[in-house]
Amino acid sequence: VRQAIRTARGEPIIPGSSIKGAVRTAVLWWLTHDAEKDFAIRPKAAQVLKRTLADAQRERRPKDKFAARKLEQEFIEKEFIDPEDKWGRRKIQGPNNSLMRIIQAPDAQFNSGELTLCTVKVSSENHNGRHMWKTFGGDRQNVADHMDATPVYVEALRPGSQSSISVKIDDYLLDRASETNGRYRPGREEAALLSGIEPLFETINDRSFELMEGEYVYLEELGSHEFYPAMNFYAEQMERINKEEVDLCVFPLGWGTGWRGMTGPVLPEAMLAGFRRVFSKMSGKRNWRSFPKTRRFCFDGNQPGLPPGWIELKVEE
Repeated sequence: VRQAIRTARGEPIIPGSSIKGAVRTAVLWWLTHDAEKDFAIRPKAAQVLKRTLADAQRERRPKDKFAARKLEQEFIEKEFIDPEDKWGRRKIQGPNNSLMRIIQAPDAQFNSGELTLCTVKVSSENHNGRHMWKTFGGDRQNVADHMDATPVYVEALRPGSQSSISVKIDDYLLDRASETNGRYRPGREEAALLSGIEPLFETINDRSFELMEGEYVYLEELGSHEFYPAMNFYAEQMERINKEEVDLCVFPLGWGTGWRGMTGPVLPEAMLAGFRRVFSKMSGKRNWRSFPKTRRFCFDGNQPGLPPGWIELKVEE
């Protein structure tokens, strides 16, 4: 059983660092894509990714966990001149000068009664693009019937579980004067993005819409009625986002969201093959029709239900 994270008293939580990490992913996606050009990758971001790939090709064993490092340094952890250096030569860079310092989020705590044991199975496809289900263990293989797939038991919060947290945007760190005190000063675009809840939620929803739309199309192309509950979920959430309710945002977080739920979609399709070839953990053994080729689904009885790992933030008056 994959256990939920708990406090010392045994109460389940969503760590504030996880919430900030999910928001960070959405902010990075938005800063590296041009909203005025149908969210195409920005030339500056493309150059950074090309440099990342070139540097990784020279390494003996490049690690995929650091594939986005240069991109984060360029758009999230921007360097600036140390105000105490009168010659203007010493630059400051690193997590302490990150754009995400502006956002402060505590842990979200829940009651133990809001936990449930969820059965999860993994959808996959073979090299011909046929939909299958995965088994694990000694006889690892793909099977056609989900009843034969290996179940993974996960402690999860029930749908509709709620927690109140106080998310703060630090206005001082948005101020240009903060740089004179040795603080990171965001650029004009970054400052506008984090100037309030409305632009931040809009950014998160833009990224989530792109992600959910891609997942909906993928499941639709598989052509199986098994995925109707998940498709309906994505359709409902996209409709909510389209209503432009600025007081809420929806985004993926935690176990089960997969490669596309993290930093992966920042990578443009044209560069995907190169990164998969260089970073061995992303390469796989065959040239699959799509990447990633696996999805996780919570099961409702004996049928696939909702995808795990989606949460909502809503402003309370």
